[in-house]
Amino acid sequence: MFAWSIPLMALSMLALTLVPAEVWHSPTNDAVYQGFDPNLIFVSKKGNAPSEGIVQISPQSLKFIALPGSQPTVHFVTTPLSFRAVMSVRIL
Repeated sequence: MFAWSIPLMALSMLALTLVPAEVWHSPTNDAVYQGFDPNLIFVSKKGNAPSEGIVQISPQSLKFIALPGSQPTVHFVTTPLSFRAVMSVRIL
């Protein structure tokens, strides 16, 4: 049983390799995220400053307060892939 499984696996791999690229189709959207996902956002409460700001993240909102001497930063996307984001901003 094991003796013929290795050549069969090799032939299967060769067949997949020889399939033209036009056969494979990528999805229209690789991933769609609703709201803020803390696993995909980089947050620095200090930024390049000595003191910290305040950053609060919930699934539907992101609030950050820059206290005197602080420079909090938020990076929404950390990927070289293309992306599209839609959001509304309210500054108080």
